[in-house]
Amino acid sequence: SIEMTDERERTKQMTCKVFELVIGIVIVITLYAGGHGEVHQQIAAGCLATAALVSGLLRKTKK
Repeated sequence: SIEMTDERERTKQMTCKVFELVIGIVIVITLYAGGHGEVHQQIAAGCLATAALVSGLLRKTKK
């Protein structure tokens, strides 16, 4: 039914938002904890790339 589809969409959107929020927090913590260390910048960049990839995949499956 249409209601089930809407519910599934909402769940996916929420998952997307929560995931982006968690990654954002991880990046902030990483940057604050590590100062401006090279390794920490690479970790933050890796987290950001992963977040972009996963949220991109989630958005694709949504359609």
